[in-house]
Amino acid sequence: MSQLFFGIPREYAFLFFHNNWDTAAENINWLIANNRFAGDVDLLSLDLDGMDYWVWQAIRCISPRVIILEFNPVWGPDRAVSIPYQADYRIDYRRRPYYAGASLSAFVKLGREKGYRLVGAQRLGFNSLFVRSGVGEHLLPEISPRQCFESNSVLRNWEPNWIPDASERPEWKNIVEV
Repeated sequence: MSQLFFGIPREYAFLFFHNNWDTAAENINWLIANNRFAGDVDLLSLDLDGMDYWVWQAIRCISPRVIILEFNPVWGPDRAVSIPYQADYRIDYRRRPYYAGASLSAFVKLGREKGYRLVGAQRLGFNSLFVRSGVGEHLLPEISPRQCFESNSVLRNWEPNWIPDASERPEWKNIVEV
């Protein structure tokens, strides 16, 4: 189900894109602007189960203070990779691990380019929290993807064998270094 949530009252701007299959890099700025958001917003949450990296990369019309991004932990803490961009991508929920999204390191690299720092990951190990530079730096210091993995009870068990063998899952050969 496609959903766009935004908070009321207007002085607080919260945007949530969750499993929104109508959301793509080509239309994300229109979707945001069409809902009368521009400039500073308090929170943006992207959980698109696939093209999250490419959609965040395309966002230009807002400057969230805080961003929650779903990442794919299967690639571990060091590789900056994503699945290739495909506007009509649909995740196959029947096959695990999911061929979807981007690594935490890919989001950290993009975040730095956009002026954000990684400050943590939620306890289940697939949502990351980024804060805009200049916001709360004394309260929320930057941490590395490796620190997120080491301090998280789910992620600290990561091993390279989490990545499927490309001979069994050929789509995994298409991973893009970002």
